[in-house]
Amino acid sequence: MLLLGVGAAIGPLLGALTMDWFGSRSVFLFIAGVLALFLVFALFCIYDGEAVPTEDRSRFEPVVPMPATVILDSRVEVDESRMSV
Repeated sequence: MLLLGVGAAIGPLLGALTMDWFGSRSVFLFIAGVLALFLVFALFCIYDGEAVPTEDRSRFEPVVPMPATVILDSRVEVDESRMSV
């Protein structure tokens, strides 16, 4: 949460300084640079961690979100086999 606040405070300032130094079109290069840093960080996180051992893996079961109004409405038939707790 703290990093989000720091980034929200510093990002516009650095973007404005970049535009002041290199012109108004450089804002797109600034955004591309920030996204490139994010890509490097994401790839580092993906390839740095170890894979989960096969015996610890489980089958992926997607859960279909259902609003409470649909569940509580007596006119709607809810398929409870698709609901998981």
